[in-house]
Amino acid sequence: MSEENHVLVLIAEAIHKANFIDPSSTTGVKDAHHRSNEEDSAHLAKAVVAALHAAGYKIVKG
Repeated sequence: MSEENHVLVLIAEAIHKANFIDPSSTTGVKDAHHRSNEEDSAHLAKAVVAALHAAGYKIVKG
């Protein structure tokens, strides 16, 4: 997996998790009212990376 694909996967997983877990729940219960699928999360991740690149940012592994 290329470094850019790895970044896309990490961002997509974070978006998916953020949209799937109810942050107000102390038990980590999944929110049935606000879900995104993995394809939506991947699309959003690509858009985030593209916007960062367009703004002159580079994602580097530290």
